[in-house]
Amino acid sequence: MVQNGLNLSRDVRLAYADWVLANEQANLAHEAEEIRDQISNLTHERLKEGEISELETIAAKVDALNAKANLGVQQASIYIAEARLATLIGLPQLGKALVPGELTLPTPPIQTEEELVEAALVCRPDLHSAKWAVAAATERSRLSRWLWLRLDGVLDVRDGRGYTHTGSGLRFDIPLFNRNQGGILRADWELNAAMHTRDAIADQIIADVRTAYRQLDQAYKNLIILKRDVEPALIQSLQIAKKGFEDGGSDYLIVLQTTTQYLTAKGQLLAQTAACNRAIAELERSVGRSLNTPALAVDEVLAATSPPEVGK
Repeated sequence: MVQNGLNLSRDVRLAYADWVLANEQANLAHEAEEIRDQISNLTHERLKEGEISELETIAAKVDALNAKANLGVQQASIYIAEARLATLIGLPQLGKALVPGELTLPTPPIQTEEELVEAALVCRPDLHSAKWAVAAATERSRLSRWLWLRLDGVLDVRDGRGYTHTGSGLRFDIPLFNRNQGGILRADWELNAAMHTRDAIADQIIADVRTAYRQLDQAYKNLIILKRDVEPALIQSLQIAKKGFEDGGSDYLIVLQTTTQYLTAKGQLLAQTAACNRAIAELERSVGRSLNTPALAVDEVLAATSPPEVGK
C-alpha cells in the first residue's frame, strides 16, 4: 500500500510537470506567433518600399500561419494534460479549470549516487515487504520438517454386560515412510522463490535510483548550459537581426534563422526544466522518501522495523 502511494505521488508529479510544460509551451507558441506576425508585417512594409520581393512576403506569411496553427495545438495539449492530472488527484468532476504554476528549477540532491542507493535499500517499502516474505517462508520451511509429528490423546470407554471398562492411550505417527517430504520440498522452493523475488526487487531499486540520478544530472547540466550560454547569445542575436531587418540591412533568411534558433532554444529550456522535475520525482520515488527529509531519522526508524536478513 505504501509503495502504491509512492507510485501515485510520482505519477501526479509527472502529470503536473507535463501540464505546466504544456502551458509554458503554449505561452512560447503565443510568443512565436507574435514574432512571426511582426516579421510578416515588416516584410509587407519593405515590399511596399520595393526593398524585397513578393516571394519573401509569402514565406513570412506562411511562417505566421504555421505559428498560429502550432499555438492551437499547444493550447489543446493543455486540456489533455489537465484532464489526466485531475483524474490522478481524484477530481475529474471538479467543474473548474485548474490554474497551473510555473516550472521551477529543482535543487539537485546533496547526496551522492551511492548514498541514495543505500538509502533506497533501507527505505523502499516493497523491499521491506519482500524481506518479510522471505522471513515468513523461512519459518514455514522450518516448520514443514516437523509436520509429520502428530500426537493424539485417546480415551476409550467400553460398556458391556457385567462390566464397564475405561482406558486411555496415546496415538502418534512413526516416520518410516512419510516424513512430509513433499511439504518440505514445496516449502523450500517457496523460500527460494521469495529470496529470488527479494533480490530482484533490490536490483530493480538500484537500477531505478541510478537511472533517475543520472537523468537528473544530465538534464540539469544541459539546462545550466542553455541558461548560461545559449539563451543570452540568442536573445542578443535576435534583437540585432530584427533591428537590422527593420532598418533594411539584414536579409529575411537571417532573421528567420535567428528566430528559429531562439524559439528552439526556449523550447529546449522548457523541456530540460520539465525533465529535471520529472527526474526528481522519479528519484524520490526510487529512493522511497523525500530528498529533503533528514536521512538519519528516517533510516533509523526503518532499520528498527526491518525483518531479519535471511539467505543474503
